[in-house]
Amino acid sequence: MSALSYPSPSHRFELPRERVLKVQADFADIKQNGERFVGRHFIANWRVEPQGTEGDPSIGHSRFAVVAGKKVGGAVERNRYKRLLRESFRLNQHHFSNTVSLVLIARKAMQGKVFEDVNKEFRFFLKKAGLWIA
Repeated sequence: MSALSYPSPSHRFELPRERVLKVQADFADIKQNGERFVGRHFIANWRVEPQGTEGDPSIGHSRFAVVAGKKVGGAVERNRYKRLLRESFRLNQHHFSNTVSLVLIARKAMQGKVFEDVNKEFRFFLKKAGLWIA
């Protein structure tokens, strides 16, 4: 398995709450006006955001949400899938070429997968969508 490349020490791996999308209207807007990627382990809906004004802590940072419906399994499985996707976002957020709003939807194919499998597909998605800078 390939080793993960980590950002420079000046980047922080934190994931503050202001970077989490919570409003259902945002989800619908991103789905309707954004782009879509359908992968084996997850579906990604995203929209590249324009650069905003200073002062708002979420400006200049990508925001995201992770969703796992009841079709993918029980609560334990759904929470595990969301943790895997959240961790992929957290570790790769410094490689985004633009500020994006991203909604990740877990799929049943994540069953039995380890973090490396999910992260590999997440990085593939970023490269295919043109959101990746090395």
